[in-house]
Amino acid sequence: CFIPGVISNYRNWPLPLYLRLLPWFMFVLLLIEVIAAYVITNNYWIYNLYAILEYYFYSFALHGMIRDKRLRQIIVYATGIYSLMAILNIAFVQGIHGYHSINAYLGSFFLAVFSCCYLNELFKRPDTIKLLTADSFWIACSILLIHCCTTLLIVPITFIELPQWEILQMLTNLVNCIAYSMFVIGCLCP
Repeated sequence: CFIPGVISNYRNWPLPLYLRLLPWFMFVLLLIEVIAAYVITNNYWIYNLYAILEYYFYSFALHGMIRDKRLRQIIVYATGIYSLMAILNIAFVQGIHGYHSINAYLGSFFLAVFSCCYLNELFKRPDTIKLLTADSFWIACSILLIHCCTTLLIVPITFIELPQWEILQMLTNLVNCIAYSMFVIGCLCP
């Protein structure tokens, strides 16, 4: 997503800020994945911090896509609630060195709802939009896919044996491939 996004940014200037930042955010994601997988042994803390950063970025992107002022204000309030909950959870409940399921599920819930709100708003617009060339459509669908599917796949990973864990890991990777392909399409659309 990084290379096509950067190229698209320069070819289709000006773009909304969330679209200009998306390739760089994906590049940071790639760096975090590489560092967490190959450099750090106890890597929960880096994923926990990244998940919070991810929530903020995707909320920012959806805030930029949504036209309804009331929904945009709800995103701001929900981000405040999420921030407070994440800080309290890390400080007093689950800590930073274990999987922070409360933050992950709350963030995924909010992002799935915001994505659905945007798609609902998009489909109710009086003007016609070609969805295949609408960058925001692809990005919102990708956010929805990631936060609905991977959250449901990650829940059982902590409770199952290794052979079944590998199957869930393969399914999670498949969802990620589809979702990040949708991000690439979203970057190439403008």
